[in-house]
Amino acid sequence: MYYLPHLRHLDFIGITGRDTEKSIRFGPYYEPTWAKKHGELEHKYVTHKKQMATTYTERVMRGAESESDDDNDDKVFF
Repeated sequence: MYYLPHLRHLDFIGITGRDTEKSIRFGPYYEPTWAKKHGELEHKYVTHKKQMATTYTERVMRGAESESDDDNDDKVFF
């Protein structure tokens, strides 16, 4: 409720004036925790987005580069 002051109902329950007063009073105490969590989630999102930015061909080629040449000795190519 601290971040959504115009909220009037939450999960089908009305928000009272007392609830609003408590959120104004205690909301700032939770802000550092929220900022830390937000930073962690943002980092995960950016990392995932960078990983997905590579094309399928690039990912396949990286996988082929990681295999050693010795592994191909027992394969038969036609």
